[in-house]
Amino acid sequence: MSTIESAEQATDVAVAFLNKHNPVIQRPLRARFEDGTWLVEIDVGAFYTRVAKVTIDAESGRILEYNVPPSPFPPPPPGLRQL
Repeated sequence: MSTIESAEQATDVAVAFLNKHNPVIQRPLRARFEDGTWLVEIDVGAFYTRVAKVTIDAESGRILEYNVPPSPFPPPPPGLRQL
């Protein structure tokens, strides 16, 4: 990874990371630089707002921490076909 110098770069890193772990619609909301890290907030809810938070080290570009809130809907029962 490389140095993250802008909110756009931080958002790109966060979206790419979340895409690997949570491949759904993603709408970046905000990115904030504070104490050598970027905090990026991204809405990952398909039908309602669910804000994922990703903390990125600005110097190395490494993901330090992330939090994706769980869906409020229960998963479908096993064996149920989804359309």
